Amino acid sequence: MMRSSEFYLETIYTKLYPQRIMAMMQITIFLFGLIAFLFWLSQLWLVVKMHDSDFPDRNDKLMWFLLVFFGFILGALLFMVWRIEHAKVKVRETEKKLEDDFHEIIDKKA
Repeated sequence: MMRSSEFYLETIYTKLYPQRIMAMMQITIFLFGLIAFLFWLSQLWLVVKMHDSDFPDRNDKLMWFLLVFFGFILGALLFMVWRIEHAKVKVRETEKKLEDDFHEIIDKKA
């Protein structure tokens, strides 16, 4: 047979436990939403901050801005992937140009 104090503690625990789970879920969802919003805002800021010459075509900056603005997280993720790939291509082009310049200088000396 349960003592009244044990019954009281068990009753409080069973009543509060679902509320704790709901509170933790709400906090987790809020934090994920906040992180997603900050990521979206940072990518939107990068689109605005980038110079027009960083984009391959004339209207690409506007296209990426609209995609990130209206696409929220998906648009921001796509822009991030494009920006990384675009940076890799620029690095390869720069390395190729430096290599060509180096060989040109060496050939002139020889």
